[in-house]
Amino acid sequence: MNFIVLGFQIAILITGGVLGGIGLGYLADQYLGIFPWGIIIGVIIGVIVGWVGVVHIINAKGKK
Repeated sequence: MNFIVLGFQIAILITGGVLGGIGLGYLADQYLGIFPWGIIIGVIIGVIVGWVGVVHIINAKGKK
């Protein structure tokens, strides 16, 4: 059961990071007129933020 919760946490972190990056990238595209670079950079940053969160959760679970 604990692995299921961990799996959902990881999925939400990665999905949230990517969707947040897409949203911020879209806003940057609209205001700065740099389409499609804002979305591309936003996705990359979102993936990085998501994986940093995953590493943080895995390290926290390992210390218990």
